Amino acid sequence: MALEFEEGKALSALSLQFQGGFCGKDCEIEINGGQKVTDFFPEDINRVQIFNFPESKKDVKKVRIIFKSSSDFYGRITLYSLELYS
Repeated sequence: MALEFEEGKALSALSLQFQGGFCGKDCEIEINGGQKVTDFFPEDINRVQIFNFPESKKDVKKVRIIFKSSSDFYGRITLYSLELYS
């Protein structure tokens, strides 16, 4: 999943809400075309989960969330909400 902004933004965290049973398990955040920010490991629950960046990032124009694996046997992921925090 990728997001692109017209103007640079400051980011310090993101929140995700998955459908239980269809969650990303081993995930990674990249910004600005390949700069890795952090790995994160969501729980297989239907609740909003917040993942803080190790340090706040400034002038972010691209965000990419990589789902390396899924809790679903077929690899499906259902994402209900995504929020970015500055």
